[in-house]
Amino acid sequence: MTNLVFIKPKHGSMVPMPLYLCPPGRPDMLVPPEGISVIEDAYWWRRMQDDDIEVFREGSEGEIPDNNNTKSKKLKAEGEK
Repeated sequence: MTNLVFIKPKHGSMVPMPLYLCPPGRPDMLVPPEGISVIEDAYWWRRMQDDDIEVFREGSEGEIPDNNNTKSKKLKAEGEK
């Protein structure tokens, strides 16, 4: 099963998007400062271990806007209590 998570760059980091998420001819794309929903995989786990991103999961506290910016989902940053 694939897990969809919402990520945001931490500390003003410039986090590159993996090539499989970049459109053709744009291998230099970065994770937008407002965040993006992605499928959780080893690439994002490494970014999290490097403390480059915040990971938000569904079903916990905190509010992060969904991709349509019309409603909010209840989410909590990974590692917060």
